[in-house]
Parts: sequence; structure tokens; C-alpha cells
Amino acid sequence: MNHGGLPTLRILSHNVNGMRGAVRRRLLFSTLLDEGYDIVALQETHQAADTHAPPPGSARAVDGDEHAASTSEGDEWAREGAGPTRPWPGTAFWAPGVLGRRGVALLFSEKAVEELEPNLLTTDPQGRFISVTCTFDGQPFTVTSVYAPCTPEERCAFFTESLLPQLDPSHTHLAGGDFNCIADPLRDQTRPPPPP
Repeated sequence: MNHGGLPTLRILSHNVNGMRGAVRRRLLFSTLLDEGYDIVALQETHQAADTHAPPPGSARAVDGDEHAASTSEGDEWAREGAGPTRPWPGTAFWAPGVLGRRGVALLFSEKAVEELEPNLLTTDPQGRFISVTCTFDGQPFTVTSVYAPCTPEERCAFFTESLLPQLDPSHTHLAGGDFNCIADPLRDQTRPPPPP
């Protein structure tokens, strides 16, 4: 359904805290499929790097090759989806983390691929962001999944030195992720109980 020429897309950003377990992965894909999400930004996927993947930190045109810019483990997870008869029905882009940590992904449903034509990939060598350039109505825009560092010093450097220089200022941007920031420490942070 369109509203004023714009597609209606369901978008989700989710820190999955690891996808290596098959049961957890299938439950995730089952939820994504059942809820009908069109664009999914995942953080902390923990997928392993693949020697056939493009070099981290590279930008690479995809040109319809769904495997050109993703790791084989991530591709296997998308093909596996929610089970043998329920693969992810679209395109998945993966940026592996390091030493079994970090890792981010962007999943596009068939509807989103048709509407948005995702075509250029930029990844971070540390598995902290992945960006896909899309086109809608002839205009480029970028979708990014972010997993920011926890410490304020590292987080500031990540945004100013790693992420922002990779984003084209002439594009509209849609970013989702785990920014590891809290707006209200009293409501957004778990604290240990006070001593008795």
C-alpha cells in the first residue's frame, strides 16, 4: 500500500545478541517472517568472517548478486531462515565482527528489494556498521545498521572517524541500531540493588 507515492514498509532494528544458535536463529527468522518486516537492521549477529567476502571497509556494487557482499555463514543463515521451508525471502547483507563478537546485517524483503533496489554496500572492518544504498523514485538514500561501542570515548571516535565519513551527505539516511547510549539513566539503565 502506498501513501502519496511512498511505499509503506515495516522496519525493525534489533540487537540479537548472537545468532550462532540454530534454535535462536530460527525463532528470530520466524518472527521476522510472521510479522512481515521489510527492512531489518540486526546488531551483534556474531557471524564468522569468510575468506570469499569482500574486504572489510570496502564499498562494493552488488549488481543483483546476492552473495557478492555477504559472508557465507550469513548467507547460510538467511537461506535456513525459520526452517527448511521458510528461508528469508529477499536479500541479506552481512558484515562480520571480530573474534565472534559484533557483526551487523541488513535484511530486505522481496517487496523492499523491488521498491528500493538496494545496490551498494559499505562495511566496517570491525563489524560495527553496514550501509546499503537504495534508490526510490530516482533518488538515492542509504540504510545503515549500527552497533556502536560501549565506552563514550570509543563511541565518539566511531561516529566521527568511522561511520560519518562513510555516509554520503547528498543522500537521505535511515539508520537503526544499538547506539549504546541512554537517554535517561533512571529509566534506561539497570542498576544493582542498593546494599541492605
